[in-house]
Amino acid sequence: MDVGADNFHFALEDQNGRKLPVQPIRQPCTTELHVDSLDRYLARSIQPSPYIYAATQNVAKIAGPIILDSGINSTGYVASQTVVANQSADPCIIQTARPLSYGYYSRVALTQFFLKFQMPTFSPGYNNVFLIYVGNSPTVITGSAPVSIPAGFYTYATAATAIQASLRALGTIGGVSFAGATVTAPALPGDGFIIATGNPATYMAIAMDGPLAATTPPAQDGVQTLNLRCGRNLGFNRAMYGYSPEANIGGQSQTPTLWTTAAGGPPNFLVTDYVDIVSQSLSNYKDAKDTNTSESAPMAVIGRIWLTENSVDQAGTLGFDTTEIGSAPISLVKNWQHPNWCKWSPNQSIDKIDITLLDMFGYPLYWSSNYQTEWSMTLTLTE
Repeated sequence: MDVGADNFHFALEDQNGRKLPVQPIRQPCTTELHVDSLDRYLARSIQPSPYIYAATQNVAKIAGPIILDSGINSTGYVASQTVVANQSADPCIIQTARPLSYGYYSRVALTQFFLKFQMPTFSPGYNNVFLIYVGNSPTVITGSAPVSIPAGFYTYATAATAIQASLRALGTIGGVSFAGATVTAPALPGDGFIIATGNPATYMAIAMDGPLAATTPPAQDGVQTLNLRCGRNLGFNRAMYGYSPEANIGGQSQTPTLWTTAAGGPPNFLVTDYVDIVSQSLSNYKDAKDTNTSESAPMAVIGRIWLTENSVDQAGTLGFDTTEIGSAPISLVKNWQHPNWCKWSPNQSIDKIDITLLDMFGYPLYWSSNYQTEWSMTLTLTE
């Protein structure tokens, strides 16, 4: 074949681009890992007996919260906190005999979280006790006493009844009688509880510390925290604590003035404004840790859920009565449109997941077989 010029060549392949440099590509791989907090209960967690035989994990997931503890470690909060059974201080560990997920992933994120929040309005060892000073005049403190509210869910009316019963049960404290004490629930939104001693010779004020030995406050951080959390939920203000005027323009007040009748501010029955989701394992490879502004800030927060966000009460009504939110269990689903991605090492599988749920004060949420706060979530892993 006559090809003519010396520099003749076929250009068909050039036109089709087959001689251009090429590199094979594929779309990034994405995997979802679905996690259920009840998966911490395994079939071997339950010892077979004449009363129950856990043959499968499904049985353990239902029976475990009833006949076992939280499945984590019921040791209380921290050393300075009041130790109460079934308050989980350690993280919830999800682990199986095989890797939970494996693949060449470079990042992981929490993209969906379902929270079944069953922490009661008042929980033992958490926020069910407030402390009072008592005396026979506005300026003389003759004693102090704790006032306990039985654990459970409350409305304003039922809380008023319970507090009144607890005050009257004190009998005579510091030489004064509380047999005629009354507690009135808020009449309108924005009102507070009204507490009256019912006796012109009986004076009281809410205490920030205590209980007192004579009038010397003890250094008990756990007692103070429990007391102040209860006061926050009940709307106790400066007037309740024996300080006036309501607008504090003079700084800290040292000596309270006792009263026979006082009205508090608007109650807040939501025991925590939000729940922080903390995981050391999932944030292990993240260079810049997520945290918050508190002094005891956890350094592995991977998500936060505000409890008034898309909340549904037990009747299934979206956004139920905001004046008494916290008077019933809350279930909500949080979807992150812009996930908080955590860096992940591609050569590492996910072998276990640790999750701790913290309240707004940095303490693990209360858990018991009567009030089982559980959760499930979706993790997205991608290249």
